[in-house]
Amino acid sequence: MEKTVKNRIFRLTLFTFLALVCIFVVYLIYRFTGIGFKCPFFEITGFRCSGCGNTHALQSLLQLDFLTSFSYNYIYPIEMFYIFWVYLNSAKSYIKNGKFNYKPPCQVLDIIVLIIVVLWIPLRNILGV
Repeated sequence: MEKTVKNRIFRLTLFTFLALVCIFVVYLIYRFTGIGFKCPFFEITGFRCSGCGNTHALQSLLQLDFLTSFSYNYIYPIEMFYIFWVYLNSAKSYIKNGKFNYKPPCQVLDIIVLIIVVLWIPLRNILGV
């Protein structure tokens, strides 16, 4: 493996680790102080967006309480899968050519996830979930 590829893998690993540490610190702050992010969409409109409940879902997931995590936002697993999918494909691009470019290997997946996220906003507000 050439030196630049090894350097990119090292930087990507470091970046990923630092991002996970930041997420964990935010989780700890929320867990022990109750201070968290407020959804601007909810604050302005009073309606829940497709991401509302994700903080609570993550908190439950970190405690390995999968059913409660799912109950906070039913599409949370889809959102997390998609974020992971985009990250993996961007990381692959970075390792290969040094740029974080997301070129979807399957555009149908992107369209399906977008449709689900957009339709979830009115659906969750109509159903009250």
